[in-house]
Amino acid sequence: MIDVALLSVIRRWHLRDGMPIREISRRTGLSRNTVRKYLATGIVEPRYPKRKTPSKLDDYEPTLTSWLFRETRRHRKYRRSVKQLYRDLVDLGFTGSCNRVAAFARLWRESQKEAQRKPGALRNGAPFKTLPDSFQQLQAQLLKRPGGDREIVNILALVLLHDEPLVEQAVEMALQSGQASKEHVLNYLSRLSDKPAPAPLKPPPKLALVNEPQADTARYDYLREIHHGR
Repeated sequence: MIDVALLSVIRRWHLRDGMPIREISRRTGLSRNTVRKYLATGIVEPRYPKRKTPSKLDDYEPTLTSWLFRETRRHRKYRRSVKQLYRDLVDLGFTGSCNRVAAFARLWRESQKEAQRKPGALRNGAPFKTLPDSFQQLQAQLLKRPGGDREIVNILALVLLHDEPLVEQAVEMALQSGQASKEHVLNYLSRLSDKPAPAPLKPPPKLALVNEPQADTARYDYLREIHHGR
């Protein structure tokens, strides 16, 4: 859906200035088919989506989205059901119905399936235009090879499981190494997430050794000779 102002600009660029549809698509972020449709059909006022009414789930959508994503990464046997997710939301203060949570989960899963089938939505989607420079550089490299669309989405989804600055740092390290891939980003992220080794323990004086053990390899040879003799 586009507004009347944008539609007017598209027509002026194409009909008056002679701008190619490819350039209009690049400037607006719309697909070429969408631009052609609005230029060919002569629509004066495009239809607008229905206004979204406030929902009790609005404040919990980010949390539920992150939960749904995590469940897709688990084995089917250990995934939480919608009813379990609903009960967890209730524990956080959600007062809506289980049906509302189920409807949201269904729409979310459908949108995930629609993004395998329509890789162009991942390439030209508006959220990708506001990403940090490091993510945009990574996206430009990944989209040059097959499956790059899905790979960049999986990397972006890491911010649901880790701190965003940490993910961004891992992306920058992968770019600097010249190895731009999901596996390398995960590798660097794992290193950054590792906790430092604990400091060595200091035993109390009661546990201190009276006679420190001494390294003596000759004792090992002696024991071998006794065992061999038997």
